[in-house]
Amino acid sequence: DRAIIARHGKPMAALISIDEYERWKRYREQAFAVFRQVWEANRTAEPAQVERDVAEAVQEVRQTKRVRR
Repeated sequence: DRAIIARHGKPMAALISIDEYERWKRYREQAFAVFRQVWEANRTAEPAQVERDVAEAVQEVRQTKRVRR
């Protein structure tokens, strides 16, 4: 079960099962591991080059999505 704790009608916290919390925690740890790997791989890269690489990757993904439609 889940429960939402609200104050003045605004959700402030959620109570979730320990299993759900553990799943979320593993997912978060995996995501941050990926972030650390990306950061390590680009630690010495020039910021402008990283921006160009990201823009190029975004453009490729958008092109792929257009083709699928």
